[in-house]
Amino acid sequence: MNTEHFIETRKRLSLSQEELAQGICTQATLSRFESGGSIPSVKILTQLCHRLGLSIAELFRTQADSRGEFINDTLNQAEFDLIISEYDHANQKLDELELTEEENEQFGERLDYIRGYLAILLGHHVQENIDGFHAKLLDSQTEIDIYTLLNYCGLGMGYAYLGKDQLAEKYFNFVFIHVFDFQSTSTGETWKILTILFYTAEFYSSSNLAISNRILETIVSMCSDNHMTFYLARSVLQLAENEAAGEANKTRLVNYLIDAHAYAKINRNQVELQRIDYLIKKWHLQDLAISSIFDN
Repeated sequence: MNTEHFIETRKRLSLSQEELAQGICTQATLSRFESGGSIPSVKILTQLCHRLGLSIAELFRTQADSRGEFINDTLNQAEFDLIISEYDHANQKLDELELTEEENEQFGERLDYIRGYLAILLGHHVQENIDGFHAKLLDSQTEIDIYTLLNYCGLGMGYAYLGKDQLAEKYFNFVFIHVFDFQSTSTGETWKILTILFYTAEFYSSSNLAISNRILETIVSMCSDNHMTFYLARSVLQLAENEAAGEANKTRLVNYLIDAHAYAKINRNQVELQRIDYLIKKWHLQDLAISSIFDN
């Protein structure tokens, strides 16, 4: 059994043994498994793999699977970079991939959505990527799956970038209505749901702070429930920016910044840490006691 792949995945997701085991088994059981000791029961192993977004089959990979594993790992890294705003690094990782026709069947949808989001966020060929998302929706089946929702969200992002807010709201509204009906079956799908919710919240932050805040609070709750920290920094920081744009309660604002800073440090999210430092200066919060926290 490939326990190395299991351990690497856990570490890449920044989960401690205790966090991964919580509600499933004891930390000692997980530790014995990772150190090459006894394999836990099927029920426990299945739950652990589900939390990591792995199938049990992935723990029995042979050398022949190494190419698929490389592609999957590359896409995981690019998707994580997308989450922590390292867009150039994500593009760099994707440039390493040249998929065969067979590989494109397996990984193409995921690769295309990440590429499309990165292009829009960087302002590259936005209309071309909007057209690409439209084409994918025309080609897709009538059943709404996670990539249907990602394509709709991508259209909202693209039209928002072009300043076509009425069109953007149409697509974000569709996403918001349907995303809660989608039942996630893996950590990877939960990442994607959080991605959809975050960009929906970001869009509404410029027009309806109440809606934006409710979505951001939902993200924070989902992250807590699923033991994920990746979107916490960006979501709590967006809550801080919403607070500054609205009532500007200084106590809440400071608390949001403290939390966002802590989450960003956990995820080594340098982009958000720099953003927090900029906002402290912009909002003239350097004189507060919390400034010493950010200097460490």
